[in-house]
This record gives sequence, C-alpha cells and structure tokens, in this order.
Amino acid sequence: MIFNDSLYTFRYFIPDCNPLKVPRMPRGYAEHSRKVDAWIKESTDGLNSDELINHFETKFNKLWELSRNTISEVTLFAILDRAVFMSSDTHKILLKIKLTPSGIQWDEFRKTSSDFKRHELILAFAKTMTEFITIASNITDGVLTDTLYKTLETTKRKKKKI
Repeated sequence: MIFNDSLYTFRYFIPDCNPLKVPRMPRGYAEHSRKVDAWIKESTDGLNSDELINHFETKFNKLWELSRNTISEVTLFAILDRAVFMSSDTHKILLKIKLTPSGIQWDEFRKTSSDFKRHELILAFAKTMTEFITIASNITDGVLTDTLYKTLETTKRKKKKI
C-alpha cells in the first residue's frame, strides 16, 4: 500500500522537500539529552568557566575510561571526533578542542577559556556529551547506555555548605 511508504508520505505532506537533507534525530537522542541535562542542572550550579571546564573534563575522562572497556580506542576516538564535529556546527567554541587517540586534550582549550561565557560552555558540552552517549550507545546497540547513565548519576558535584 502506497501510504505505508514513509518516503511517499513524507513527500506527500512536504512536496518540495528533499528527504535526504532533513536531519533525523538518532535513536535514543532525546532520552540521552534528558539525562545529560538533568546531570548538568544538578552539578554545575554556581561554577565559573574554569570550574565548568574542570567539571566537564572529569566527566569526559570518566566516560572515556568506561567506554574503553567495551569499545576499542580507535572506534572510541571516531565516536568522540564525530560527537565534537556534530556539536561544533552550532557551538563554535568547540573548534578549539584538540582530540588525541587518548581523548580530549584540554590544555589549548583552557588557554582560551576566559573568552567563553558560562552558558556557552554548558550548551556546547551538553550537546557534545549527548552526541557522545548517543553514538556510543547506538554503536554498541545499547550495551553502554546504562553504564554511561550511571556515570552521570554517580558523579554529581557535591554542593558547598554555607
């Protein structure tokens, strides 16, 4: 039946649209984004730019280490490269990140961190982290998902007592 063909239906409702140019949300992206956003909301309150970079560095290093138990370093590098590439399209500050086969090299990024606003850093790293978790989860067919989620939950920043 012709209406069961999603491509036809897509073109029927949007006749001038090229379906190859319409981005699709990867499987699990929305749920991964909610988890990352919840972690950020609970763990970044009151941090300045330098503290945010330290906080995200710690988190990315932990995610990298846990993922290495399941994925080879070459594949992991490709996942991180893709995540940063996808995120840097909308968050140009990520263009200053240098990737190495052992993860993100933070030194050069830190040198320019005073140029970045707090909200820019949060949005950029939230997008990158969501992309990373989405790609890693999809490439392992969900094997890493729970492990990566638990990492987000267990590394919440302790709030300072006044």
